[in-house]
Amino acid sequence: SEAARIQHTLFICDVKAAFDDEEFLRKKKKRTRKNLATLYFTRALINLVILVLIVGGWTAIYFLVDKLQKSGNTSTENVSQHFLWQYAPTMTVAALDTVYPLIFKSVVTYEHYRGRTELLITLVRCVLIRLMSLAILVITNLTLISQHSNVCDPTVNEYICWETRLGQQVYSVLVLDVLIKVFMTFVVNVARCKLGRFDYAICKRVSRLEFDVSDHTLDIVSIQSICWLGILHAPLMALLCFFCFCILFGLKLFTVSWTCVPPSRLFRASRSSAMFMTILSLTFFVCIIPNGLALLIFTPSKACSPFRGLGYGWQILTYYICNMDNSDSWIRWVLFALDNSIVAVTLLVVVILLLTYYVSVIKARSALVKRLEKKLKYTAKYKTYLVQEIKHVRGAGIGG
Repeated sequence: SEAARIQHTLFICDVKAAFDDEEFLRKKKKRTRKNLATLYFTRALINLVILVLIVGGWTAIYFLVDKLQKSGNTSTENVSQHFLWQYAPTMTVAALDTVYPLIFKSVVTYEHYRGRTELLITLVRCVLIRLMSLAILVITNLTLISQHSNVCDPTVNEYICWETRLGQQVYSVLVLDVLIKVFMTFVVNVARCKLGRFDYAICKRVSRLEFDVSDHTLDIVSIQSICWLGILHAPLMALLCFFCFCILFGLKLFTVSWTCVPPSRLFRASRSSAMFMTILSLTFFVCIIPNGLALLIFTPSKACSPFRGLGYGWQILTYYICNMDNSDSWIRWVLFALDNSIVAVTLLVVVILLLTYYVSVIKARSALVKRLEKKLKYTAKYKTYLVQEIKHVRGAGIGG
């Protein structure tokens, strides 16, 4: 049946991944001090170069947004130049999200990590550049655009509704990101596959497109992070991201069916899934920071903000709580009780205990998995030994 075939395929992938890990450990034991020194120097150099690239990209985003703000207030440029400056930060973010992951995936092979570690490091680096680029774009816009948020004169403040302006920036990043994915899928990847028809070694090599786990995972994380960053300033962003996910599913289905082959390096599905969920959770917490700053620190615009007239957006919640009717007074009592230090400390202790229990369960399951892996390896070796003994006995019987 189909289910049995899928389970058989997953089992084969796990076995191959286990053999790859064994081969890596065997080579690791043979490393000399000279090999280790060279390896550590290479890793340090690569990480230094990557750090310079990441900081350079973030600096470029900041200065482009700053230039856009200055040119918007005192602009003598024509329409085309103003349009170019307006979307320069968005195009920079898209360029970083497209080019940097290719560089990261190319250099990580020279660091000689285990397959699972290599996947994790590549994901962390790519998520770092994608997520922090978006965060810096949002925070820089918040800092620069909201400086004149109290001014409703368009001649002084071009973006009298800075929330709308910020929502437009995030929206443009999402649209450009989807357009790039469509172009890469139907133009670049299809063209690369067509090169395989030519009988040249370089064409055969370029035309081979392996299923890249990290790249497809990053596409999902990228759209989800854009949704979390922009939903506060563009409420319809969630619906738009839903349609983008539908488009992304179609693109990935086309990629898997027509333009890619199975990867040469395999990863264990269970550990990879846990890794991806962890990265997505970290992405969520990072996306909370810009939205928290927008609600807690920055003054809403006086022109068209839903929170206009308040010192900051969070005051709308405190205002609503303090003016509840008698029928809803229990909600106010619960919220004020949570503000009590004794209750807060008690809840903190309970959360810490739950986290400790959760970590203990994870460690216990990990230890169980390792014991089962060792048992499977021992069983496989014992089975091989029995097969050899049977062949030996049969050979001796035939000879006799």
